[in-house]
Amino acid sequence: MGLYRLTGAEWGRGDLVFLRVPPDRSIFQLARSRGYLPAGFQSGGYSLLLKRVVAVAGDKVEIGAAVSVNGRELSNSQLRDRDTAGRPIPHEAAGGVVPAGFVWVMSEYSPFSFDSRYFGPLPASLILGRARPLWTAP
Repeated sequence: MGLYRLTGAEWGRGDLVFLRVPPDRSIFQLARSRGYLPAGFQSGGYSLLLKRVVAVAGDKVEIGAAVSVNGRELSNSQLRDRDTAGRPIPHEAAGGVVPAGFVWVMSEYSPFSFDSRYFGPLPASLILGRARPLWTAP
């Protein structure tokens, strides 16, 4: 939780970014209907995602009980089969090498985050820029 400013600064692996949701994918439509993603003013009624870029083109992502990038397990990356309401969570993500022009985004803070664990890599073209925290809740 916090207030963030969108900057035009270059981004890379490890950076927190704002990115658009691809509204034509059914997994995002389901996530919106279940409340995983808040309402917003982007296409399809989505808000922007605020996620950390954890893998870029050429990085190897492995998905098991948790997610590893280039052999290093990420914190809070365990996959959940069910959401907090007990509904099954779809898993479209597959491990492998992140393709050119794509990024893998996740939250290292919340094991409940709806992120690339479930929807896989996203086109880097959806990134609007780096997010700079102005104020964050303790």
